[in-house]
Amino acid sequence: MWVEWIQSANLIFLLFGIIFLFAASFVICMIFKALKRRWMFRWFPLPWSRVKSWECLACGECCKEFDILLGPDEHANIVKIYGEDVTRRVVNKFYLKRRSNGTCLFLYKHNRIWLCKLQHMKPRACKLYPFEVYHSPKFGNSTEAIYRYGDKEFFVYVYPMCMGLRWGKPTPEYAQKTIPEFIEIAEGLQQEQKYSTAKLFSHTQ
Repeated sequence: MWVEWIQSANLIFLLFGIIFLFAASFVICMIFKALKRRWMFRWFPLPWSRVKSWECLACGECCKEFDILLGPDEHANIVKIYGEDVTRRVVNKFYLKRRSNGTCLFLYKHNRIWLCKLQHMKPRACKLYPFEVYHSPKFGNSTEAIYRYGDKEFFVYVYPMCMGLRWGKPTPEYAQKTIPEFIEIAEGLQQEQKYSTAKLFSHTQ
């Protein structure tokens, strides 16, 4: 009798163990999928037309996430003023150096906002964030990403992790002034920033 009872108890524990393993596997799978979706949404660029408006909040987050590639002239100008130690070379490309905590060397905090010491000579890659401009639909969704500027077609995407984005139907200012300014900067047609930078800088350059 005791043997049968022990065997029955072992069988029950075994069944509970199997059920627990299945439940745990299911939960882990759901968590993994959720994290994957969140990661893709955070890092995968989306079409500009899904954004209602954008404003730089001077939060400094973009200066903690990316490696900033420098053009030849940008590298030469920065090195001329700040020296070679502020850049690093990877094969035949130059990048801005970052601190051990991942932040850009030129990022600093003033009161409650984060500022850039290179504001007067900010690299193009920094000026363009959180947008990217292409001549072909690199990240798909071509009908949403296309932007007609003059007689040319561009495909504009935005990194969705930027906290200055507001999602929805594009406002006239965003569609008619902000996006064109990013295209002009990307194409080297313009250096000054008004709609593509924080408001505290927009009239000082």
